Formats: sequence, C-alpha cells, structure tokens
Amino acid sequence: MLVAAVAFGVVLVTGCGSKANETSTAATESPSPGGSATAAYPTRSTPETTVAQVVGPGQVVIKDYDFVPNTLTVKSGTTVTWTNSDSADHWVVSAPASPEAFDLGRQGLDKAVTHTFTQSGTYPYFCNLHNYMKGTVVVP
Repeated sequence: MLVAAVAFGVVLVTGCGSKANETSTAATESPSPGGSATAAYPTRSTPETTVAQVVGPGQVVIKDYDFVPNTLTVKSGTTVTWTNSDSADHWVVSAPASPEAFDLGRQGLDKAVTHTFTQSGTYPYFCNLHNYMKGTVVVP
C-alpha cells in the first residue's frame, strides 16, 4: 500500500492529466448500449499485476475517469504501466491513428497492465469502456 501511495505521488509530481477531452456525456461504470465494448474480453498482451508491483519510469494512473499524465513521453524500449486507481473498470486500447495496435484488456480496481513501446511515434489511446477518456504516449 505504501509503495502504491509513493508511486501515485510520483505521478502527480511529474504530470497532470486533463479532462479537456471529456464530452457532455456522463461517466458511467458500464459501457452504454451499442458502445465499443464487447461481452468477450480479448487476451491481454501482458498479465495484470497489483498496484504494489508497479515500478518503472513510464507510469500512467487512471483516476477520476482520466489518464494522469494525459501525455507521456518515453524513450524507445520503455515499458509503460497503466494502474487503475479508479472506482470502475477500464480498458486501455490504441486509437486507430496509433503506429502500433495494442489492446491491454479490461482491468479492475488496483490492477495494472503494461505495454512496451519499441518504435518512435505518437501513440494515441483511449478507454474502450469510456471512450471520452483519451491519452497519448510519445516516443521521440
């Protein structure tokens, strides 16, 4: 628990997300009918871990239906960790404009998923359950 609090504090100091992308639709804890979520969840590209196991330079915390930081710049070869510290499940998926597709699967509260970025580019992503939640990973 202490490690999770320290990791969350580091993320808050290094950057802050923005809710500027949020639309007028209310946040819900389940996908809306006709949404992009499906009943069958795809296989994660990496296993979930608990918050206490999250360490590394590329970290994003999911909190209050937002990605913090909203834009993260990392070196090629960096593994980015998304930690769900929110009150609902989330599902990190690359946007169609991303140079490489990734789908990290549905993650519950206090779970983390990772993806390693090996190519330069700008990788927009979003939450497959709450599509107004958007973020970007930049690999110079």
